[in-house]
Order: sequence, then C-alpha cells, then structure tokens
Amino acid sequence: MRFAIFPTGTSRESYYFTLARDGVLKCAVGTRMSNSIEQPGFLEVIADYSEKKLEEPELQALADLAGKLEASGYVLEKQIYEDSWDAAFLYNGKAYEMNYWSNDDWGEFKNLIDKIIELSPIPVILHGWS
Repeated sequence: MRFAIFPTGTSRESYYFTLARDGVLKCAVGTRMSNSIEQPGFLEVIADYSEKKLEEPELQALADLAGKLEASGYVLEKQIYEDSWDAAFLYNGKAYEMNYWSNDDWGEFKNLIDKIIELSPIPVILHGWS
C-alpha cells in the first residue's frame, strides 16, 4: 500500500507514505520525481522522514477503507487544477488518483486520504498559495 499527496504547482512539499507488512506506516516529505505513484522511487530528495507502528484497529480501518475503495469501482478522469493538492494511492497493483480539494466524486477515496493524514507520523499541512 503506497499513498502520496502532493502540490500541483511544485514538486517540493510532497508527502509519500508506505505501509509495511509489519504494520509500520512510513512517511517521507520531499521533492518528487514524478506524479506517478507507480514509480518505485517517488521522492528524489527527502527533507523529513518518520515512521510509526500502527495499532491493530488503525490497520483494520485502513484495510477496510482500501477494500471499500477497491470494491467501489472508483474510476476518475484526471482533473487538472493549478495551485492545489493531488492524491494518489496504489493498492493491489491499481493506482487511484484525485484532486484533494476539487474532486466532485470523493466517496471512499476521500475517507481513506483523511485517515492516512490522521495517522501520519509527520503533520500533513495542506496549504494554499497566493
């Protein structure tokens, strides 16, 4: 399970999460190489890194939300927004994408994003630009 939330106007300030088999949620913040969550080395420069062992109820909540997203058949044409935040999630070999603030069809994906942000070992700060 991999997840990223990143600004659309810059490659910096990108958050990248992986959930290891042992239940450790790893979070790195830095400069991304691309917008593709399918690329193994998502970040090329890491400015901050932290990890935390999730409790069983937290792991189950993530598994339930990921399963609901997968079962929903979620498909979205990529919407391009300037000065916003995109989210990407890789689960069971399938990539899911959405714009965090401007998506019309959030459903289970938004719930999953919010849960990962809540559990993050690094505070996720989604700010605007002016």
